[in-house]
Amino acid sequence: MTTARYKGIFAATLTPMKANGDVALDHIGPQIERLIERGVTGLYVCGSTGEGVSLTNAERKAATTESIRAAAGRVPVLVQVGHNSLAEAAELAAHAAASGAAGISATCPSYFKIGTVQVVVDSMKIVAVAARDLPFYYYCVHQHSVKLSIPKRDETHSQLARKSR
Repeated sequence: MTTARYKGIFAATLTPMKANGDVALDHIGPQIERLIERGVTGLYVCGSTGEGVSLTNAERKAATTESIRAAAGRVPVLVQVGHNSLAEAAELAAHAAASGAAGISATCPSYFKIGTVQVVVDSMKIVAVAARDLPFYYYCVHQHSVKLSIPKRDETHSQLARKSR
């Protein structure tokens, strides 16, 4: 896993939709052009703003591929790959890596509350190792995933980093 420190503003992109509910892939490029023209220094794809968890894996992969194509290496693209199935999240992570993402981010599965820090670490390791060469960012959505008292967040992040290698 590489370590990357990004600076500036990363825009959480929308996933444009057609009236029938299909992803409007042809609208992704113009959106990214506008964001880059306005000075963003990176993109965050398929997160909450992009309705990632509401899309099928095929739609997420298509949105990821099109976003990376449209960015054309001008800004880094981070992809949120979290899923209620860790195997599906790992598949999305591998796809993001193969497509040229600069990094991945994931939420823990959200149906059941996570009970320990170790469960977070073990779950995220499954996702992170699927894109081993990319930086990994844990996306903690407290109301959906973790109800813990974590006194040292840095320690938890260090555990995630060590275990994903």
